Amino acid sequence: MPERASAWGRRLPALSISMLLLAACSHVGQRTGEGPLVRPAQIESVPGHANVAPRSTGTLEKPYAREAWFYQQRAYPRDFIPAGARAKALRQADKLPLAQRSAKAGPGSLWTSVGPVGFDSNVAPSWGRMSGRVRALAIDPSNGSRLLLGVSTGGVWLSNDAGASWSPLTDNQPSLAIGAVAFAASNPQVLYAGTGEGNGSYYSVGLLRSNDGGANWTVLGGDTFARGAFAGLAIDPTNPDVIVACVTNGSFYGRSGNLEAGSVGGIYRSTDGGQSFTQTANNFCRGLTVVPQDFNTMYHSATGVGAQNGIYRSTDAGQSWTLLSGAVNGEDVGRLDIGVSRDGARVYIGGQKGNEIVIQRSDDAGANWNAPTATAIPNANDGAAGNALSYCESQCDYGNVVSVNP
Repeated sequence: MPERASAWGRRLPALSISMLLLAACSHVGQRTGEGPLVRPAQIESVPGHANVAPRSTGTLEKPYAREAWFYQQRAYPRDFIPAGARAKALRQADKLPLAQRSAKAGPGSLWTSVGPVGFDSNVAPSWGRMSGRVRALAIDPSNGSRLLLGVSTGGVWLSNDAGASWSPLTDNQPSLAIGAVAFAASNPQVLYAGTGEGNGSYYSVGLLRSNDGGANWTVLGGDTFARGAFAGLAIDPTNPDVIVACVTNGSFYGRSGNLEAGSVGGIYRSTDGGQSFTQTANNFCRGLTVVPQDFNTMYHSATGVGAQNGIYRSTDAGQSWTLLSGAVNGEDVGRLDIGVSRDGARVYIGGQKGNEIVIQRSDDAGANWNAPTATAIPNANDGAAGNALSYCESQCDYGNVVSVNP
């Protein structure tokens, strides 16, 4: 059932006090709990995600250890977070009394929103002008100056002037972790945003839908997508109620001592505007690409299914899927991204397979594939931190985009 979005943001002062008290109690309780917390160095892997190339010391980087540590603080004294815990906490926060409007503002308590704009960093090592990471971008098919932006933990933003200025749309929604955004081409006032970042990071609370350009939102599929995360969205250009969702794992801490994945990954399809969903592929969907001129033909990349990891194609708008045997596939396949030409004839894939970066091309809509170009992932210690030593280097399983010039 859809959940009504709450205006819990106005209650943050009272909620913050409660959280501080809870944190203090948890800190004291750690001495008598069920056992020591697992340290980040002990987190070996995340199902569905490949570890990156060996460093010169022979060890593996563990890019998801931070998420494990972050998550376990919220699970304590359990070693997992119960399903629906976040939604329950938000409902409790919504019942807290509003903060006193007459409270005196302390020094530095006035804030000005700058939006998703860059700033110059002087911290070493520096990447120059930077901002928070953007996870998704959509362009209104009827107005190229109208942009929808999904930020990893910053919510959804809208620009009506080609990015010159931005307005936040989802500050009061249950989650600010966004993995995918989309306009409905047949009615651009209908907006969708998939919560949960599809990089093994913060998990989903459902799919957000707005029928009025972002003024109001409804949460859909909360039970379906709990502990998942969105990695892609596609909306039928002729029907705003037909949705194809690419869902991977949202990290949560499990009893096994490792980060585990929710069992909700794959492709989900709705024909009633998100009131109900049917799962049409069961895997960790890492990316979804639709042929621009043919919504029936689409591709998604998948991990988490062993030898069946690879590229899948649908010719019936996501109702069924076929693994493309000629494309890069296999147990050691990590994240692959897909780019498709406007007419669908040329398809590019790029990403990680084992300890190599692979790029591959098809000139006949995936029927046949050229031999992949493979390059060893460079040593992460080479050169200055942050320099891109080659295409997506050791970040292939995390930050990777392939696109075709239209």
